[in-house]
Amino acid sequence: MSRIMRASINTAGKVLYEGVEIQDVLILSEGTAESEGLLLIDKNFIAYLTSNAQDVKVLIEKIVALIDELSSALSTIDIKPVGGTGSAPAPGAASNIAQIAVLKAELDLLKGALK
Repeated sequence: MSRIMRASINTAGKVLYEGVEIQDVLILSEGTAESEGLLLIDKNFIAYLTSNAQDVKVLIEKIVALIDELSSALSTIDIKPVGGTGSAPAPGAASNIAQIAVLKAELDLLKGALK
């Protein structure tokens, strides 16, 4: 008979069900932080599954922040004149800045759509 129960992992990496450590659990995640998830038991197979959505959301937020910094830096570079005072601005980064803005908007939409 299969069972699914709520469980957690503590900072020591131990899977707990109602405060009791469960031995020989296959942990189906890469992280080492505390988490809450599900304990799946089927005969001799025991596995712990957690949602990584919050981690993905934080990662996307950091990527968006990085894109903001890059876009700002490129914008600053793009408005500087080439060849000294009175020279025309370097046009090279304008299309890159626009594409970065599009990618940032896509990441913002993805972050909002996480389940």
